[in-house]
Amino acid sequence: LKMEVGDLVQLGDAREVDQLPVAYVQGALQSALADGHKLIELEVPTVNRFKDQPLNVIFEFNSRYVRELIRIFTQPQEVCLAFPDAKECEYALEEYGGQVPFAITPMSDNRIDSMPGVDKVFVMNPVFDVREFVETEKLWTNTIQPRGGTQVVFNGDLFKLRSGGMLGYYPDFIFPALAESRKRMMPQMVTAFYLRIFRGPPIGALYKCYPGPWQVLKAEETEELGGYFRVLWEGDTQAPPDQKDVLAILQRNG
Repeated sequence: LKMEVGDLVQLGDAREVDQLPVAYVQGALQSALADGHKLIELEVPTVNRFKDQPLNVIFEFNSRYVRELIRIFTQPQEVCLAFPDAKECEYALEEYGGQVPFAITPMSDNRIDSMPGVDKVFVMNPVFDVREFVETEKLWTNTIQPRGGTQVVFNGDLFKLRSGGMLGYYPDFIFPALAESRKRMMPQMVTAFYLRIFRGPPIGALYKCYPGPWQVLKAEETEELGGYFRVLWEGDTQAPPDQKDVLAILQRNG
């Protein structure tokens, strides 16, 4: 979707934006891959963000979404979904109904080293434990990058990882291993698709669809314009704006 500051665009109802068509995300991912990017972030709402959901429900919907997403790859044997642990792998297989044409492995036991045919790895929701971020970086640095493969981090809440230093989400002096992983991985990370909803008020979103810029959107809540967002701001940087800056933009236009 091409849109500029001041435009009114439809992404679906802000309160039901988890219904966003998978084709939007597939197109952005394909564009990033075509430009040669190998370490890619996808942040996609798969559940209604206005309702508090248990992690197991979020992970279940993430698994369903990614199964549809990876249909763009014509050689599924080259694809692997890497979940944080073996239990989540079991849940995913149950959700998929048993055998699948792609590989599934836990990051806690890196079996991708023994899968030479795999060159596209989707790291699934590494958000529960800071050690999962470290494992994500190790998988990239030690396995995927050396073989020239692609690693996609799906719904990894990487905004938590981007803010380091003394006052970051995970301060460097408390999480030194994570700080080192961030320094190695995040400068290489390219965001292909990102839609993070802010509950407000006012209701808004941080949005990016590769190769477009980062944009701050505000939901138009009138009955006549239900399901639309107004573009308030955009910035053409690799990393997104800080959360406090996004909230400030929304408040100024509330």
